[in-house]
Amino acid sequence: MGGRSAFRATCGGSGYDFAIHEGLATTAAKSYKPRDGRQKTSEANAKDFAYTARLKWTGLPGIELGGTFQHQSDITQSADATAGSADLQPRSITCRPPPCAHLQL
Repeated sequence: MGGRSAFRATCGGSGYDFAIHEGLATTAAKSYKPRDGRQKTSEANAKDFAYTARLKWTGLPGIELGGTFQHQSDITQSADATAGSADLQPRSITCRPPPCAHLQL
């Protein structure tokens, strides 16, 4: 990711980060699909930055809850005046059993 980010872990297994980075560069021909708009950082067009914030909680062993919000004012990097902005809001729950310390190999 080309840009800047900051991360902060808090007490109780919580954490958050915030990033400003090159955003998507998709087109109408690609149906404005986010996956088709990803850019290679070394060649990225960054006229319209993206802003991403993430919260994560790992307060119980084996459980992780997370949520992300990303905003970009123009998903075509100013190539298409009719495209507008994009907001992405993925969420996740991950459950992993804690390691079994009592097992011996």
